[in-house]
Amino acid sequence: MSSSPTTTPIRENRLTPREREIVKLLAEGKTVRAAAADLGLSSKTVDAHKFNLMKKLGIHKKAELVMWAIRERVVDSQLYLKN
Repeated sequence: MSSSPTTTPIRENRLTPREREIVKLLAEGKTVRAAAADLGLSSKTVDAHKFNLMKKLGIHKKAELVMWAIRERVVDSQLYLKN
């Protein structure tokens, strides 16, 4: 195997389909409550998924989550560019 000595990035396919949905909604600017409403889940459930996925990704801030989602093409970077 040719893995580098530095931390290997965790790819989006390591997330569950539900975690991926939640990353997308949160990175698009939805709150946990709004994402829960969109998915027909409780806020506590979405918050638990958010906690788990951020732990998997080694992310501690929502801004880092947005950057990861853009880098991994979970969301379109054009959403964040001004005209």
